[in-house]
Amino acid sequence: NKKVVVTGVVKGLNYLSKIKNKDHFILKGYVSTEELSSLYKNAYSLIFLSLSEGFGYPPLEAISRGVPVVCSPLTAIYEVYQNGVLYCNPFSIDDIQTKILMMEDCAIRDEYIEKGKNRALEIEKLQDYDLEKLVNYIVSFAH
Repeated sequence: NKKVVVTGVVKGLNYLSKIKNKDHFILKGYVSTEELSSLYKNAYSLIFLSLSEGFGYPPLEAISRGVPVVCSPLTAIYEVYQNGVLYCNPFSIDDIQTKILMMEDCAIRDEYIEKGKNRALEIEKLQDYDLEKLVNYIVSFAH
């Protein structure tokens, strides 16, 4: 029995009245780090339809934990996640629905779990490299 958990919902009651199958949804406000970790641990997938994003940490948190992601390819998301997530048009209900349902196919789900884990490792290596480069640059002024 799967539930759709939506976090960051400030006025949940306003949205709940518009949902047809209310018993399939859990609307939460902002959650603690511990609860967020538990949500990722138990997630079937992450749906991240951001229209304006600088980096997009939720997909990184998800793919590094083996949770496949369906997200919009807008702003920096495509550049950051490349082939590690499944993209959909965030303005098309049909495309969103199709991509979510694709995660029901075990082969596709497993493919995106693997691609996501690989991309998370690549991102981590890039971040480590950039940090080391920055530290070396700063330390070079100390001599």
